[in-house]
Amino acid sequence: MLCWPKSFPYSSLLPACIPVESDSPVLGPSLKQRNEPANIPIAVKAISELKEISQEELIGALAANTRRLYSGE
Repeated sequence: MLCWPKSFPYSSLLPACIPVESDSPVLGPSLKQRNEPANIPIAVKAISELKEISQEELIGALAANTRRLYSGE
């Protein structure tokens, strides 16, 4: 997403449908940077800018997504 922001219409996704993860080491914030959990704030900032919402609002939606994912809802 951060390397090719125009390759997918992220702005059309609802915050409730967006996952943020750090499991893929090759999908870092740039082509030269490994992905790791410390990069999640970079993804949150980029997504909140694309969605034109606050980072706090996005974090709330992401937390709800995570709870739904792990609860099996």
